[in-house]
This record gives sequence, C-alpha cells and structure tokens, in this order.
Amino acid sequence: MLDIGSQVSTVSEEFYYRHLQALCKIEEGPTLFRMSVANGTDIPYSGFNVADIKVQNQTVVRDILFVAKKIPIGSRPILIGMNVIQHLPMFKNFLGSSHEESVG
Repeated sequence: MLDIGSQVSTVSEEFYYRHLQALCKIEEGPTLFRMSVANGTDIPYSGFNVADIKVQNQTVVRDILFVAKKIPIGSRPILIGMNVIQHLPMFKNFLGSSHEESVG
C-alpha cells in the first residue's frame, strides 16, 4: 500500500519472516529511530534493512525498510511511505518540486 501520509516504509514481522528473511537481514542493535502514528503512539519495530525497493517496475536504490512488530488487524503487511514514494518518477508531477526540496 502506498501511503503519502507516512514518512517511512514498513513491513510486518510476519511478512518479513515469511517472504524476505532469505533475501535480507534485519539490522538490530540500539534503537536508532522512534516511529509513531499521528496521535503520538509508538510503533514498535524489530529492526530495519537498507535495501533496493521495487514498486511497479521502478526501483528505489538503497532505502530504509522497517520491520514493524505489531500491525493493526486489517492493515496491509507492506506500507510504502514517502521515503520511497518521493523517488518514484511516476509521482514527481503529483508531488511537485517543492516537496522534493523539503524532504530531500
């Protein structure tokens, strides 16, 4: 799911262990980032990975993907946020140049 309201991209732990574990390792260690939803509630995560992310035949090279510990029931197991969307050519006209300057 593409989410322009999210600054980061996440996958659920279940999705990671089922589909991605053989392809990429979760980076662990000290908690370097704090993720939260709009109301300030923390989103716990087990780690992250820096990987090439492909969306509809467009590849964003070396971006960060967080592995979220708990995804609310009914949520999508993959959420592509603005850290990836801003680099996709198909969204350049939609986002405009002012967004690229403020984020990048």
